[in-house]
Amino acid sequence: MITNELFPTAVRNIAVSALSVASRIGTIVAPQLFYLADILPVLPYLVLLVLSFVDLICFQFFLPETKGTNLGDHMPPKTKRILYRKQSILEE
Repeated sequence: MITNELFPTAVRNIAVSALSVASRIGTIVAPQLFYLADILPVLPYLVLLVLSFVDLICFQFFLPETKGTNLGDHMPPKTKRILYRKQSILEE
């Protein structure tokens, strides 16, 4: 649901696929965390606790509230895009 609200239609599929890749990597790595218990029995739980706090901070401070706002359905202008590349002298 978050990807539907945060990303315009033009880039929504890219965002969903990036989140899917991150989810699959997490699915592969998560069971390996419990091998850290050989070093220190409580270490896997500390790693999960730290990751939970990082997730909490990201959701609390970096995601905008979209309640009552008009959701964008178009791409932003080229100058306001994240990966905007200025034209070189040769291209002018």
